[in-house]
Amino acid sequence: MEKVEQYGLLSRCARVEPGMNDADYISAFQQLLLPVAYEFRPQLVLVAAGFDSVVGDPKGGYNLRSTAEGVCACLKMLLGDPCPRLESPFSPCQSALDSISKTVAAHRKHWKCLQVLEQGQETGSCDLNPGPAVESDAVLDRSMREVMRGLPPARTGLVYDERMKEHHNMWDRVLILDWDVHHGNGTQHIFEDDPSVLYVSLHRYDNGLFFPSSSDAGSDRAGRGRGLGYNVNIPWNASKMGNPEYIAAFQRVVMPIAYQFDPELVLVSAGFDAARGDPLGGCHVTPECYGHMTHMLQGLAGGRVLIVLEGGYNLSSISESMSVCTSVLLGDSPPDLGQLTPPHPSAVQSLHSVLRTHRSHWSALRLAVPESVSSSLPTPSQKGQRTKAKKSPRQEVTPQKRSPGEDTHPLTPEGATTPDNSPSVSPAAVATVADDSVDQITAGLQSVALGNSPENQTNQSPASVAVGGARRKVKPASPEGGGKGQRKRSGGGESSKGTPSTPGKTEVVELKESAGKMESTEGTMFAVEPLPWCPHLETVNPLPAAGLDVFGPCRDCGSGAENWVCLVCYQVHCGRYVNQHMMEHRQSSAHMLVLSFSDLSVWCYGCEAYVHHQVLHDAKNAAHRIKFGENMPGLH
Repeated sequence: MEKVEQYGLLSRCARVEPGMNDADYISAFQQLLLPVAYEFRPQLVLVAAGFDSVVGDPKGGYNLRSTAEGVCACLKMLLGDPCPRLESPFSPCQSALDSISKTVAAHRKHWKCLQVLEQGQETGSCDLNPGPAVESDAVLDRSMREVMRGLPPARTGLVYDERMKEHHNMWDRVLILDWDVHHGNGTQHIFEDDPSVLYVSLHRYDNGLFFPSSSDAGSDRAGRGRGLGYNVNIPWNASKMGNPEYIAAFQRVVMPIAYQFDPELVLVSAGFDAARGDPLGGCHVTPECYGHMTHMLQGLAGGRVLIVLEGGYNLSSISESMSVCTSVLLGDSPPDLGQLTPPHPSAVQSLHSVLRTHRSHWSALRLAVPESVSSSLPTPSQKGQRTKAKKSPRQEVTPQKRSPGEDTHPLTPEGATTPDNSPSVSPAAVATVADDSVDQITAGLQSVALGNSPENQTNQSPASVAVGGARRKVKPASPEGGGKGQRKRSGGGESSKGTPSTPGKTEVVELKESAGKMESTEGTMFAVEPLPWCPHLETVNPLPAAGLDVFGPCRDCGSGAENWVCLVCYQVHCGRYVNQHMMEHRQSSAHMLVLSFSDLSVWCYGCEAYVHHQVLHDAKNAAHRIKFGENMPGLH
């Protein structure tokens, strides 16, 4: 203890008080253990299963009944039975929240998943109040009745009976989880003042621009009246959201609130239009991720989980995702999720906004990294960032400016991880390295640093492959190009930005819409993969008899700088960075597909993506013949 006090570690040690219950342990699992485990991706999980924390055990695992029934419950879950319901009320105590917060602070620099939590936020208070004393035998009796509850002979089925319309709710608390990419505004309005229904929606929002384009989908809409706090919106303000974002939302928001709510029935509005490959959703959720979300939900309501299929726009994505969910409902283990990258910064901002809104309603969300602890941690920087030491080996290693081809992400702590996800060496251990060893390490780091010089540019990412004759979106800059940055403009909604052209350096052109409307991130390369199909292709009309005039002016302003042709009516208008007349034409006519005369790419306003399909070949080929005097290669 003297050494602990001498090194100032006592203030960072959390006291574990007696009386910790299910809510405290589940909170530790949801907020700390599971996020780290998902990031670590173990190939084998070993549990040191001492049952001396089971109710009725004074210490050391000497209560044989507590130990036996704890083992029995674990064994049934391993055999595929649903988890039993937990006792209500379910609210972690303040001591447990403080312990979890301090542990997160101590490990934050090593694990990217722990950096999602905000620092130094007001957490409110939650007193440690175990409630009236209950005989341990009575608690064990109730628990075992729930554990040994029989299972129905059929655990899945297709509901199509008209009599289901006459069904009435027989449970007091129902969780409705809506993971359809569109906000369920109708469901929200039905239950927004009802505290017996917890409605949670994960949806694409785009700051109110994504359908149904209502402010009701914002994170600040938490219900009203007695239902305040029982409406939880998790809005995504960019496309391309996928497994990392959805898993983070489940671990940080959905499951902590759901466990505290303690539903007796879980209904999932399972629209699969957020699945990877869906042309309208624009998200990247895999079937494996849907399986993991289903698996997490099975820990609620004693396994009473109903998944209601609401559809999607890609039959392959729907069938694969629903198959994995059904497999998990039948007791199969969820498939391997793969390596999770850190959530996108826009998603982290959305989660922070949700936590700020609902922290006052749900004590399970009142976690925060203490400022006094987190202030000593390294500033989050990019994954894979190389650092170059100064001449003095005792000075701190400072981050250098990134080269354009370098893998980046703002949520990864500096030097925090290695390729095998092992935590980095502690600062105390680094301080003991001798000066000559530091010099050797520094020299080694400099030899692998990614700089801007030609000798360090040998392993650049390959340029993107041109699709259908379109210009490459990432191209080497010519030495004669000068040092002036150039903005590539397109009328179909894409915004791009170049970097200064210098010898040996790569010019990066970012397409905001095609890359998910993500914030500009210096040095990030995006490979544009057009949609192979979209529902608006049926509106494309045959070429007019007069053909195309790729050099024709804008119909409205006469500009010839950057024009697009509508593939429905074949009117020519300028792009958004000229006078936006093609955008105005789209709004007035509802014509979605347009062809760029600059790079011969086709943009769909409705799907917010590039499209490459056989229906478009005639228009592309005609424009290519006029511009270059030959047929477009690769179309047939």
